[in-house]
Amino acid sequence: MKVRSKRAVLFSFGIDYKAYVHVYPQQKWEAYFFEDEVHLSRKGVSMCIRRADFEKYFVECAERKAVQNE
Repeated sequence: MKVRSKRAVLFSFGIDYKAYVHVYPQQKWEAYFFEDEVHLSRKGVSMCIRRADFEKYFVECAERKAVQNE
């Protein structure tokens, strides 16, 4: 499912060495749902977040239909 963030969000991962991922509403991510987590993937970047965080920060993208000019 294609999703996007509701607002700009900064996710941080790691304990000793931190990795930061900025997520903006303009970006579309592919979401894969599992039991209690969601895997997000976009342009070679993947991350796994809790389902509660996903529901708090992300929303499903509306599919745009192509308009045919006749």
